[in-house]
Parts: sequence; structure tokens; C-alpha cells
Amino acid sequence: MGGYRLLRDSCGDVPTEQWAAMTQFERNCWYWSYVNRILERQVELLQPDRWRRVRLEDLDAVAPSLFEFL
Repeated sequence: MGGYRLLRDSCGDVPTEQWAAMTQFERNCWYWSYVNRILERQVELLQPDRWRRVRLEDLDAVAPSLFEFL
């Protein structure tokens, strides 16, 4: 499975020296941030009626309209 993991070197997002100085936790935070930035850019290319942004803390309040959307 490691062969499919995105590496910082393949995207040029973090300089080698900075990557080497990061802890495992910091690298995981970078990975989460990078993937979510890419997803956000991609989803914004969709028509507005094709997606919804739902904040976890708002889930209870928006559940009825979210179910209708789905």
C-alpha cells in the first residue's frame, strides 16, 4: 500500500530540508492539509447544485436539507 501514498517529493509542496525536520505528526498534518486543499479546488469546479459544504458542528442543524439534497 505504501506505493500509492503521496510523497512530498512528488508534489513539490515542501522543501526537502523542511520535510526532513518534520515530526511524523507534522508530516501527517501536512498530508491532511494537502489532500484537503486539492479536494477543495476540485469540488469548486463542479456546478454549485452538485455539492454541499457541511461543517461537522452544523450537521444536526442541516441534516434535513442535506438528506433532501442526497
